[in-house]
Order: sequence, then C-alpha cells, then structure tokens
Amino acid sequence: MDYYKDKLEILLKGLMILILLVTSADAATWTVAPSSGPGIDYTRIQDAINAANTGDTIRVNSGTYYENVDAKKRLTLQGKDTGSGLPVVNAGGSDSAITLSADSCTLQNLWPGIHHPAILG
Repeated sequence: MDYYKDKLEILLKGLMILILLVTSADAATWTVAPSSGPGIDYTRIQDAINAANTGDTIRVNSGTYYENVDAKKRLTLQGKDTGSGLPVVNAGGSDSAITLSADSCTLQNLWPGIHHPAILG
C-alpha cells in the first residue's frame, strides 16, 4: 500500500510543479509599426492580436493603420508616440475601428478613427 501512496505523492507533486510552470509564464510584448524594421514584430495590429496570448501587450507605434481591429482575448493595446503623434486606427468608415470583445482588455493612447473616435467593448 505504501508503494502506491509514494507513487501517487510523486505524481501529484510533479503535476503541481507543471501547473506552476504553465501559469507563471511571462506575458509577451509585441511591437507593431506601419513598416517592418528592426524590433518590429508586425505591420498590422490584427496580426499581432491573432499571434498574442491572453495577457500579452501589443505596443503600437505612431502611424495610421487602415484596418478593423478586434481583440477577442484579454490584451493590452498600447499606443506609443514614436515621433509623429499617437497611432490611429482608420477603418475607412466600415464598422468600428477598434472592438474590444474580451473582458478586461486595456486600451491606452490609441485613437480609433480620425475625427470621431468610437470604441465598442
């Protein structure tokens, strides 16, 4: 009986270590810019969102991004003025520029649209 108890204890300890390793993974930061270059991961915000994991940060550099953005997982979308003002998402009048579909998304310094910012969430 002690044999099985010892094996079960080892198995449970291993499982707990595995759970701790998986849940303590660091969130990543992805960088988006209108054109590719060193340190730039994506040139489209939606591509970065699709590649990101829950809890990651998408840092969006200055520029105008012509796309519809939909965050369907908990992320931080963070605009960064890299010299030409805060980034703008221009959906061209089709739907919303930025939609936050997931709970607990964070939007910082990122303008949806040019004249009339509108955020759905």
